Amino acid sequence: MMPALPPAVAEVPQIGPGAYAATAPLAPQSEQAAGLAFPTLPPQPADAGEAILASREPERAQATASVSPRPVDESRAEPDQPPLPDPNAVIAMMPPRRPAVEPPVAVPPVSLPQVMPPAVPLPAPPSSALPPVSGLDGEALDRAFATLGRLQGLPPAVVRAAREAYERAAATPIWTGPGLPAGRVAAMFQAVDRAGQHGLSPARYGKLRAALIEARDNESREAAATLLAVAYARDARGARVQPQQVSRLITATTTLPEAEEVLGRLMAASDAGAALEAFNPSHPGYLALKRKLAELAAPVAPATETPHLTFGPVLTRGMTDARVPILRALLGLPPGDDAIYDAALVEAVRAFQRERHMRATGRLTRSTVAALGGVPETVATARDPRADIIANMERWRWLPADLGADHVFVNVPDFQLTLMRSNTPVLKTRVIVGKPDTQTPIFSHRMQFLVVNPSWNVPPSIALKEYLPLLQRNPQALAARGLQVVSRGRVVDPATVDWSHVGRTVAIRQPPGERNALGHIKFMFPNQHAVYLHDTPNRSLFVNERRAYSHGCVRVQDPFRLAEAIMGGEWSERRLRSMVGGGERQINLPDELPVHLAYFTTFVDEAGALQSREDLYGHNRKVKALLGL
Repeated sequence: MMPALPPAVAEVPQIGPGAYAATAPLAPQSEQAAGLAFPTLPPQPADAGEAILASREPERAQATASVSPRPVDESRAEPDQPPLPDPNAVIAMMPPRRPAVEPPVAVPPVSLPQVMPPAVPLPAPPSSALPPVSGLDGEALDRAFATLGRLQGLPPAVVRAAREAYERAAATPIWTGPGLPAGRVAAMFQAVDRAGQHGLSPARYGKLRAALIEARDNESREAAATLLAVAYARDARGARVQPQQVSRLITATTTLPEAEEVLGRLMAASDAGAALEAFNPSHPGYLALKRKLAELAAPVAPATETPHLTFGPVLTRGMTDARVPILRALLGLPPGDDAIYDAALVEAVRAFQRERHMRATGRLTRSTVAALGGVPETVATARDPRADIIANMERWRWLPADLGADHVFVNVPDFQLTLMRSNTPVLKTRVIVGKPDTQTPIFSHRMQFLVVNPSWNVPPSIALKEYLPLLQRNPQALAARGLQVVSRGRVVDPATVDWSHVGRTVAIRQPPGERNALGHIKFMFPNQHAVYLHDTPNRSLFVNERRAYSHGCVRVQDPFRLAEAIMGGEWSERRLRSMVGGGERQINLPDELPVHLAYFTTFVDEAGALQSREDLYGHNRKVKALLGL
């Protein structure tokens, strides 16, 4: 047996005893631009496999990185932002948060081969159990871990942690030896061979698998088996693609398992293979996609035609998009090393536009794509949706392992919110999400309170870009919009302010009311992005199928019905609506409620049908490119 491994808003009136809680004031606003800053009001939120199995390997891999979106910040804050509690507050029981401000993550260009290489052939499993061992040599174990870790490309810290597990086990064998299950390695092999069922690639682990079979010393066998298990478990939890490689606005926190966690689980399990596979997500949405992938596992003849050019964002020089290689081929340009819309491509597009008597701007517009024979993305991928299924399965790995029996789930590309109670959907409602250039961030947090009759304190970015020029021309320009000028905490006549040089004590706000950009209620889960759910006075937009209009926040079609379903008890929709028209009121939730803002372009609906949605922000294209799909 293996030795055990060591394991700012102001206070608000309260309604009823204990029903509300005043929040501490926020830290002063750190921004100051063009002489206009707003420290007296809190900072404002922004609207506020095998590469698709062995049969696909001969296909041309045209996907590369998509348009890198700009992050949501105060420069794009939506005119529906209220004050928040401390956005850097750490919410209990949620995954560790990154700092509120992080350095930009450099996203290397993704370069895919023109033709997918053949899968590494997997050696046959051994016909008998490996020879037993009684002890391990420390220096030989060091060499084996160092050599095999580089072979798999694992991070040095991961290899080091796996090696240290043997130190704590007094160099006792973990996989093969007297008293250890002879079938443990075989069970692990079986799990690795089934990796394709989870959208992973068995070929990815071929070198370690071969090293384990061909090992001639006990230390190499142990190191290869341990690193193979750790590599698979990390991939199952999401190590292949880090969310911020796709977008800085995806701050979902992947929790990769430590070597000791992997070994501890496998050693304690009667079936090491099942224990290893259990590192994959167990969410119903993930398992439904896994079943659909199995249904599509029959070999598909390699495609010989040129991939379709699809519609997407307008491209200008310097932008990056997965369609660039296809566009270069269509226009007769040689393949490039990346997916950048470069100067040569701009000139080729301009020449094509002149030839078709179009406006020769060199920009890849929708009309230009249409002239080139472009098709909707759903049509281009209808032949074989496995790449999209695998990419969406990968994004399930970014969510917490436990979503919570009660939680709010927003699927941004589907424009829909679902409230779950005891793992059962009890309410679904349409939502409006961020525009492609002011995206809704993707992350998980916990809702803490509601605010009825919210005020909207205009973020500095909107004040500078939209309102300051108006005020400089006409100090009364904002009065018709129901906006007030606040100086040192008091509403002042805008005509008394020198708008050519304003100090840090001037701000703009919209008091509660029918025209307030936040509507009558908002749902707060303080976060580093300063986004939340809220009502809206522009209710006519909910009739549209494509509902990407906000500056980042999520607008809810039935906010009071959602509030009643969340609060329950005495907080009926009727009672909450009766509060409309008064001052700002905060209502604390009886228990914090997990909120998940997710991004799934392919999913299985309640009837068991595979559904596809527009890749609104390009996240799906980027994940496919990073996975080589």
